[in-house]
Amino acid sequence: MADLSEAVCDELGVLESEWSVKWIKTGSRFICTNPPVAMEAPNDWDYLFLMNREDKEQLEEWLKDHDYVNENEYGTLNDLDANAPFQGDNANDSNTFCSYRKENVNVLITFNNFYFDLFSKATLLARNLNLQNKIDRIKLFDAIVRNIY
Repeated sequence: MADLSEAVCDELGVLESEWSVKWIKTGSRFICTNPPVAMEAPNDWDYLFLMNREDKEQLEEWLKDHDYVNENEYGTLNDLDANAPFQGDNANDSNTFCSYRKENVNVLITFNNFYFDLFSKATLLARNLNLQNKIDRIKLFDAIVRNIY
């Protein structure tokens, strides 16, 4: 597994201390403890940050200045809606969070506290169950976060 560079660790510290309300590690690297030999070791570090909407312009500029690339096909921080519906069969969480990548770090950002809390619960449950299979993790997140069974 690839480690985080010192510069990226410092940047994550800035995101945490200066921009975030709260944050959590997530993704298969965090969830899958002791992956089986057949499973390829995850290389990415995934973090979900709950941010203040009022800071979106400055945060967007900071991310660009530090070479984080927006990977959200739906838009940028400016397009996020803290009240966007993300639950139910017709829900689309594309306006609930967006993703920025640098090296092997994936920074997920949301302004929606309820979404953050549900995503955190799903992450911790998946980790406690040590869900190795990606399809199982997706189903669990759909059930908890999006209320789709």
